Amino acid sequence: MAGYRPDDEWAITDESGNRIDGGWKLLAAFVGIIIALILIAELGHVPLGVFVGIAIFVGIPALCIWKLVSGLRTGIVNVRNGSYSRAEHPFYYWTLMAMFVGLPASLLYLVVLVGRGH
Repeated sequence: MAGYRPDDEWAITDESGNRIDGGWKLLAAFVGIIIALILIAELGHVPLGVFVGIAIFVGIPALCIWKLVSGLRTGIVNVRNGSYSRAEHPFYYWTLMAMFVGLPASLLYLVVLVGRGH
């Protein structure tokens, strides 16, 4: 095949065939932030559970937004049991995209409610 490179099989591409780089820098930054938070917790005598709760409360919406952006860029939503293409499985694709929008929106709504004192 003309223009074939051995590493092409591992590339993630969008619907147009354009390569999309992986998120290793984001993962490295996330791990660095977690290590820094653990050190702050240990040195400042803050319960580690506080940071774990904050990490979960921020991490899950961040993951949803990441999957949302990735799904819109590639046209494919990757979930645990497989992936759904916008062209081949539009119902499942848009249902998962709505879920990835709904979870951060519901958590934001919860923060607003708690902040207003209701």
